[in-house]
Amino acid sequence: MTFRWTTVFTTSTLLLLASTTSRADEVPGSELLDRILDRVEVLPASEHRAIAIFPLALKSQDGEKAKDDAEQKPSPIAAGVTIARDATVRFREPRWPSRRWNVEAVSRAEHPVLVLGGSLLYGGRLDRMVLEDVLIPPGATVELEALPAEYPRDARKLDDKEARWLRLSDDRAPTYLRKHAVFDADRDLVPTFVSHFLGFRAEDDRRNSLRAIGESPILERTMRSYVDALGNVPGRSDVVGWVTVVAGRIHDVALFGSNELARGSYLAHLRAHTFPATAWSLRAEEFGLEPPEPGGEDESPERFRPAVDDFLAMLRTAERRCGNKPSGTLGASCLLRKDRVWGEALALEGRLVHAGAVADLPFHERLYRRPIPPPAGEEWDAGFGALDRESSTSGGRLTEFEKRLLDRMRERRGR
Repeated sequence: MTFRWTTVFTTSTLLLLASTTSRADEVPGSELLDRILDRVEVLPASEHRAIAIFPLALKSQDGEKAKDDAEQKPSPIAAGVTIARDATVRFREPRWPSRRWNVEAVSRAEHPVLVLGGSLLYGGRLDRMVLEDVLIPPGATVELEALPAEYPRDARKLDDKEARWLRLSDDRAPTYLRKHAVFDADRDLVPTFVSHFLGFRAEDDRRNSLRAIGESPILERTMRSYVDALGNVPGRSDVVGWVTVVAGRIHDVALFGSNELARGSYLAHLRAHTFPATAWSLRAEEFGLEPPEPGGEDESPERFRPAVDDFLAMLRTAERRCGNKPSGTLGASCLLRKDRVWGEALALEGRLVHAGAVADLPFHERLYRRPIPPPAGEEWDAGFGALDRESSTSGGRLTEFEKRLLDRMRERRGR
């Protein structure tokens, strides 16, 4: 199977560890990134249906794999950083936001709290999506940039002070939304995405929100299937991240400064991949094609390992632009760019907090630009033009399954 690993980094990976300090002019040299990449070990993958996950473990400084015992060396994370939960941070509508859809985060923790880019909030005037990774100081109140995660026309009236509060969802936005939120966000980004999945909602559900889509019976069943099969991937104490492959292509990479942060974020990350996995499967179903089965008699997830290794090696040469995070928050970040790859990493005092990347896949971009029919839905032809052009201009980039899918689309157009 031909495997393409061109990607797009989203709020958090490349700087896998090109950690930065609190001053932009104190950002260490690229040798730090190389040094930490040298410590990352790709473990055997787990695969279920369209998704394969390669855990990333952190080796100890002496080059040997970290052991699950008291002698394990600490991972490069600022001590005490925790992942955002309702118990550690609350969110509310600001009385006078600097931008219309921003929210206020109120920390109740004694340590820095990480709010991941793509975090979903529901309640208040409108559900929201947080744009980028933010590290909130202990006990601080900080304004965060956010976008509507439902139709703005459905804005609710706030009758009392309690109605100003939003709840933090256990889910996270799909990688497609996280990518565009960092690099080319606009107010309609999430509502437009939602509009393409409205047919998935429960029959009596009239909410025009990403939350309604995620709670749909169709996607909920798919999510549960993947969680049951792949939910224990970051169980080892030395695992600090993963590489995710969807339908034979790398979609994203995530790396955290500790196993605790990785475990606290993993299920939301896995559930977010339900969207591309489902969209791809339905697209194949529409044309009467059987999606590639995971593994097979002579195949295992290890068939993707060369592409994973190449991708991680590529991160070493990415260009970066670094600077401080928004006023009132902690740490600094670097945006990364190489060819068709974009990324960002967040660091505090020279130590990694979170780094990540999302694949820039033109065909999947097209999947989300027109409505995606649920099972037994109407026919559609979104994506044909992009896939057809890619077939003629990119040589062997398409997988065998994508070539078959393109042939079926051509046949239909001919008829």
